[in-house]
Amino acid sequence: MQTTAVGVASFDTPKFPVPLGIPMLFGGPRTSALLIGGVVDIGTGSRSSDITQFNSYSTASGIGPDAAGTMTNETIRVSFREKVSAGFRAKIGLPVYNYWAMPYITAGVAVAKTEADYSYNGTNFAPGCTPGAGCATNVVGAGSFNQTRSGFIGGGGLEVLTGIPNVVLAFDYTYMNLGSISQTIPLVTTNCAAAGGIACTNSAEQVRFSNLTMQRFTVGVKLGL
Repeated sequence: MQTTAVGVASFDTPKFPVPLGIPMLFGGPRTSALLIGGVVDIGTGSRSSDITQFNSYSTASGIGPDAAGTMTNETIRVSFREKVSAGFRAKIGLPVYNYWAMPYITAGVAVAKTEADYSYNGTNFAPGCTPGAGCATNVVGAGSFNQTRSGFIGGGGLEVLTGIPNVVLAFDYTYMNLGSISQTIPLVTTNCAAAGGIACTNSAEQVRFSNLTMQRFTVGVKLGL
C-alpha cells in the first residue's frame, strides 16, 4: 500500500442524549446516556495499492499441449487508487468517567472516486527461444477505468477531554468497503507461427477487482465532546 498527500477533514453534527436510566459507568454522580449524532468526512489526495505478480510454468505434454521443455511466463500488474472521498456516518457514543471520555462506534455510507490500471504480458516459448522474442508466442493486454463508487463506511474510536474547555483529543479508526468491479481487458496474440503455424486469435480477459477496501486511523483535536 502506498499513500501520498492524503488529508482528511471530519465534522461532527450536534449530539442528542438518550438517557439509559442507569448509573454512569466507572463512577460519577450522573446517570448514563447515549450520545447520538453524525460525522461527515471529506478525504483528499490519493491512496494507492500496486501489485505485480510473476508466474512461470511448464506447458509441455502431460501438463499442457506443447512439446517437451516449453514454458509460459506471465507478468500481471494491477494498480488501484482512491481519490477524493466523502463519508456520512451515524455516531453513537457512551460517555464514561463522568463525561471525561467517550468510546463510540460509527456506520454509514461512503462515496469515492476510484481509478485502476491492469496489464498482462505472457510469452510461450520452446527450449532455445528467448521469452518475448519472435520465436515465442506472445500475448499482451492492458486497460484502465475510473468510476465513482459508493459503499459502506464504519469504525469506532475514543474521545478524551484534554482539560482545556471544549477541546477533545480524538482517536478514530475508519474502514471503507467499495465492493467489487469487473472489467473486460482485450488481449492481442502475436507470433503464433512460432507455435507450429497456428493462426493467431485475439481474445479478452475478464478482470475482477474484488473487495475494494481502505482503512484509516487518525489522531486529532476536536471541539466539544
